[in-house]
Formats: sequence, structure tokens, C-alpha cells
Amino acid sequence: MSVPQIINALEDILNLHRSLFQLALQKTDHIKQNDIEQLNSVIKDEVKHIQAVMRAEKDLLTAAGAFLNPEGQDENQLSLTACIHKAQGNEKEHIIQLKLNLENEIDALKQRNDMNQQLLEQSMQFVTMSLDLLSPKLDSYNYERTNQPKEFEQAERSVFDSKA
Repeated sequence: MSVPQIINALEDILNLHRSLFQLALQKTDHIKQNDIEQLNSVIKDEVKHIQAVMRAEKDLLTAAGAFLNPEGQDENQLSLTACIHKAQGNEKEHIIQLKLNLENEIDALKQRNDMNQQLLEQSMQFVTMSLDLLSPKLDSYNYERTNQPKEFEQAERSVFDSKA
């Protein structure tokens, strides 16, 4: 049976999501402090974590496939709920608890990432507003005298001389 492999994969995914949440907290601090270099460093770490999560999810799918369908048929039916239904005893309870913890961690991470996105949008709005204040908008790029008599303009001439 590969229930221990499923549990290990779930624990790995849960630990990676907890680590991602810690990175999201750091990202919030760096956004507030306007520390772009550290923010870029945290983003690079996030990318590595996300790749590790993807590998752990592949391991989970492999273990779930081996557990639910040892013959290797019909991989469309793979789900954590199906694993829970097939598992027994303490292993079943452990999988359920890991699933709940993972759901809570994913929700917290999503909320923190939404907040970080809002902070970044507000920062961009502030930067845009500051730039607009520093560089006034001109209606025309040419110098024009408005409401001034046109002294040097030539009178319109017609091809035909009407006084002749």
C-alpha cells in the first residue's frame, strides 16, 4: 500500500505552503519598506517553492494512482477524496487532517497574496500620481499667443481684383 507515500507527499506540500506563506509575509514587509532588491529575492524564492510544490504534487498523484488503482488504469478518477474513502483507521484520519490543514494554509496564502497585490497596486498608483505632479501636462507643445491681435498676418488676397 502506498498510503504512507500519500501522507509524505501531503506533508511535503503542506510544509511548502507554510514556507510560501512565510515568504508572502516577508514580501509584505518589503513592499511596505519599498525594498525592491529584497522583494526580487523573495520572488525568486517563491518560484523555487512553487516548482517544489509541483514536484510534490506529481509525487502525490503517483502515490494516489498506485493506491487507488494498482493496475494503472483510469487515471481520471484520482482524487484525495477517493484516497480518503479507501484508506482505513489512523491513516484515514491523518489524511483528513492533512487535507484540512492544507486547505487552511492555501486560504491564508491566497488572502496574503491578495493583500500584497493590493499594496503593489496602491504603490503603483502613488508612483503614477507623483510622476503626474512632477511633469505637468501641456495642451500644446508649440508656443501660441492667445487673444492677441494678429499684426503681422497678410490680408487675404483674391486672384481677382474686384475694384478694377
